[in-house]
Amino acid sequence: MSAAQALDDLKSLAPRLSKLHTFRSSVLERAIDALPQPLGAFLQDRLNILRSNLGELRAKLHVAEDEVNALKEAHQRQQDLLEELFKCPPSDEDAVRLVFQDDVVVSSRALLSRWSPALKALLLHGNSLAGNAPRSVEVHDFTAETFRAALQFRCSGRFCSDLIDEASTEHSLLQFSDYFDLQDLKTEYLAAAEKKVPLTPRTAKWHLSLACKANDSLRREKARRALVSAYAVLCEEFPHLDLSDAMTILEHDELRLPLGAEHAALLLFSSWALHAPERLQQSLELLGKVRLSLLTVKELSDFQQEVQTEEKWMPARNEVLAAIRSAMESKLVASCARKRKHTVVDDGTEEQNNLKIMRIARDLFAEPRRAECTE
Repeated sequence: MSAAQALDDLKSLAPRLSKLHTFRSSVLERAIDALPQPLGAFLQDRLNILRSNLGELRAKLHVAEDEVNALKEAHQRQQDLLEELFKCPPSDEDAVRLVFQDDVVVSSRALLSRWSPALKALLLHGNSLAGNAPRSVEVHDFTAETFRAALQFRCSGRFCSDLIDEASTEHSLLQFSDYFDLQDLKTEYLAAAEKKVPLTPRTAKWHLSLACKANDSLRREKARRALVSAYAVLCEEFPHLDLSDAMTILEHDELRLPLGAEHAALLLFSSWALHAPERLQQSLELLGKVRLSLLTVKELSDFQQEVQTEEKWMPARNEVLAAIRSAMESKLVASCARKRKHTVVDDGTEEQNNLKIMRIARDLFAEPRRAECTE
C-alpha cells in the first residue's frame, strides 16, 4: 500500500469512528437510564473508558497523519533528486541522446544501463553491433512520452493508473516494459489494468490486446474464455479479433452457441472472413475450426449456394466449396466431427429425409462413373 493510500484510509477512519461513538453513546445512555442503578453505574464506567480510548485513538491518528505527510514530502524530495540525476547536459561524458519518434531526450547512460540488460545492450551498441557506446541512439517504435512515463515510475516507485487508457488498445508503456524487460513496471501496469478495467465479456477484447502486448498466454486464455461464454458480445467483437484469437475461440469445446447449433459458429466465421477483402485467403484455416459436418443438410446446401453465387466469396470459392463437399461426405457416411460440450445436433425427421435423399443421389450419380471405369 502506498503512503497516499494509507493516509486516505486514516483520514476516512476518524469520522467513521466519531459517528459510531456518538451513536453508541446515545444508545448506551438510554439503556443505562432504564437499568437498575448499580448496573447502570457499571455501564457508565465502561462508557467513560470507551470515550477515553477513542480520544487516545484520535490522538494517534493525528500523529500518524503527520508522519505520513512527512513521508510523502521525503518521498517527493527523493523523486526530484532521482529525476535530476537522470538529466545530463549534452556535453557530459555520461550523456546519451535518445532519439524517439517525436522528440529527443538526453539522459544518463550509466543510470539507464542499470534498468535492464536489454536497455544496457542498446546503449552499448546503439543501432549497430559496434559496441562503441555511441553518443546518440535511435529508439524505434516508441515515443519520448512513453520513455518519460517509464522514467517517472522508476524514480517514484509508484505507478499512476491514469497512464492506462480504457479506450485504447495500444498499451505503449506496457510494450516498452516488455521490450526492454522492465519486469517491475510490467507487473505494476498489469495489476493496475486489472483493477481499472475488470475482465468481463465486454472488456475481453481490451484484455486480449493487453495480453498480446505483454506476451501473457495465461491472461490471453482468460480473456478468450470470457468471450466464449457470451455469444451476443462475441458476435460484435469477433470480426475485430486477430486470426489467432478467432481460431482459438472457434475451436473451443466450451463455445456457447445459441440453441447449441453449429450454424452459429459458421456465422461467426463468415463475419470474420468477409470483414475485410484481404482476409478471405487467410480464412480457410479459420473455416477448419467450424465443425461443418454438424450442420444440417439444408444449412450446408444453403451455404454452398451462397458461396457459388455471391461475388464476395470469389477469392476463396473453390477452397470453401471443397470444405463443404468434404463435410457433406462425412455426414453421409455418419462420420461427423466431435461435438462441442453444448452442441445440440438436429437429427429430426426433416434431416433424416434429407440425408436419405442425398445418399440416393450420391449412389445414383456414382454408378455411371463406376461403369465407365469398368469399360
